[in-house]
Amino acid sequence: MNLFFRFFKRTPVVVFAGAVFLTLSSFVSGLPATNERNAAFAQSQAPSEAEAFEAAKALGTTEAWNAFVANYPAGFRADLARAYLKQLADKAASPSASTQQGQTATPEQPAFEQSCSEQRNLRSREANAPAKLRFINPTDGTYVLQWIDYNGALKEYGTLGPGAEITQDTFLTHPWIVAYGEGSCRQIFLPAEGISVARVRTESELSKKKAVPPPPVAKKPVSEPPPLKCAENYRKVGNECVMMQNCGSNARRGPEGDCYCNSGYHMMNGQCTRPRQQPNQCGQGEVYSSSMGQCIPKSLGR
Repeated sequence: MNLFFRFFKRTPVVVFAGAVFLTLSSFVSGLPATNERNAAFAQSQAPSEAEAFEAAKALGTTEAWNAFVANYPAGFRADLARAYLKQLADKAASPSASTQQGQTATPEQPAFEQSCSEQRNLRSREANAPAKLRFINPTDGTYVLQWIDYNGALKEYGTLGPGAEITQDTFLTHPWIVAYGEGSCRQIFLPAEGISVARVRTESELSKKKAVPPPPVAKKPVSEPPPLKCAENYRKVGNECVMMQNCGSNARRGPEGDCYCNSGYHMMNGQCTRPRQQPNQCGQGEVYSSSMGQCIPKSLGR
């Protein structure tokens, strides 16, 4: 009797424990596996690339940037993350000059401004020299910030409201556009070393800038031809060499190269000859030579 009572007293406990075990087993078997539950939870809680970048930037440690690159290995932000890693490594190797005692901060310089007409020729090149562009908007307008990528395509990176300032991490060879709300180009900036200021111009400043004519193109000096030199028996007439006449012994040559007959001679068939004379035209001491048709000295006529 005592044995039966002890057995009956323990049986409900055993039955109840078994039922609970079976119930928990059925419930657990209906749930997804532990790894699947963790993956689903992590996926629902995973930040966007932009949020992950800002979180890594806020921490600023090598571990944070390595974690970002491991999850987002490609793209513009990945290039920036690798640049930050290199910067951290350089600082660890040698102290920065800006941290030395008594060293003043490097003043900000203006960014390089380009004309919107050059947009089709601009694109980002290498990503090995980090820089910062500080956009300042003193106007009442709201504009769009666009990055020109490696293929020349435009990527929007937010808006710049009235009176707003935004500092954008970038690289030296990467051009940025301040565009109107509809996306058309207003100004183009290329960053300088360190931190450079990209100031938005007012409409009046833009109109004045467009009204300024471009600087005149320097004309190449025209090389003058060498001076004209004429060969022998030629003379220079203007820019040409003209053959000179053969004056002969009874003529003289003028300064312009023409022949002039001596006194008592006249030009006949290109030669200077004496005109034919009559016997009554001979002077004292001359005789008329019929063969020569002219007067000759008496001494020659004998």
